[in-house]
Amino acid sequence: MTGWRSWVEGLWTYYGSYNQTRLHALAIAGLTLFIGLGFVHPAFILVGILVYVGPPVYLYHQNGVPDDDPGITVEWVPTKVVSGDREPDTEAMRNSEVRFNSGEATIHSSVQIPPSYTSFRIRFSTPTQVVRAELNGAPEAEQTYDPMENVLWCENITVYGFDPIIRLYETEEGALSSSGDYYLRIHNDEIDELLTEVRLVPR
Repeated sequence: MTGWRSWVEGLWTYYGSYNQTRLHALAIAGLTLFIGLGFVHPAFILVGILVYVGPPVYLYHQNGVPDDDPGITVEWVPTKVVSGDREPDTEAMRNSEVRFNSGEATIHSSVQIPPSYTSFRIRFSTPTQVVRAELNGAPEAEQTYDPMENVLWCENITVYGFDPIIRLYETEEGALSSSGDYYLRIHNDEIDELLTEVRLVPR
């Protein structure tokens, strides 16, 4: 019973996002059309109900996302220490990069999960031979963070917006000075999607 109740609650949450999409508008048009044809034959009313109810149930069952849903979004702000206080590094932000100081850097990020999602799995990857990344713990109590895999996940979402702090460390002094471009990449592991990337440079 608990699993069925959880499924219905998840569907209702999903519907809150689905009803803002073009597909929902088309389903309403279809429902109106077939109910109007109900005077020809009552079966058209049943068809109209199926046209309206069917798409969100099917999409939720497939754990899909409505067409207008932006998916998981990640915003990030590189920081620097000035007179002992940490503040946004606006110059690095303009260049879409984070700058290391004394072999380390800190990024403040903001993650937004669509209300249609019941779970997520986000991976933070770096060129491990040069830089390692770690979160400052799981942002929310319902989430789990695996520092070995550098993955943050949640199976039953109730908190859809949270702010991970990402700490980055050079594996050895001057590692970032070697030739090549290096990035922190943040992935939606459930669908193998790159959400954002940050260029890593020495200060």
